[in-house]
Amino acid sequence: MDRLLQQGDFGGVASLYSEDATAFPPGSAMVKGRAAIAVMWKDMAEQVSDPKLTTLDVKSLGPSAAREIGTFSLKSKGPKPQEITGKYLVIWEKIGNEWKLAADIWNEGK
Repeated sequence: MDRLLQQGDFGGVASLYSEDATAFPPGSAMVKGRAAIAVMWKDMAEQVSDPKLTTLDVKSLGPSAAREIGTFSLKSKGPKPQEITGKYLVIWEKIGNEWKLAADIWNEGK
């Protein structure tokens, strides 16, 4: 995902999500659906740069679901850029032969 974000490929980022996925950005309302999630990432990219994701653990939740936990870092844009770090949790859902993000939540801190 971080490669797609760095390239500004928000359609590519959105394609990682299921059609009915929900994102839970920090300090904001839930974002529902692939199209709205693409807009969310485009808006976020205007405020931050250099995203990096590190997967720490993946656990199967059965034949068609998995949970991933990881950390992220990025830099704020502006006159005094700052590094922002945090953690995330996503739920993957197998749809047909593809794995898609069904739920995505992240926030700052350790």
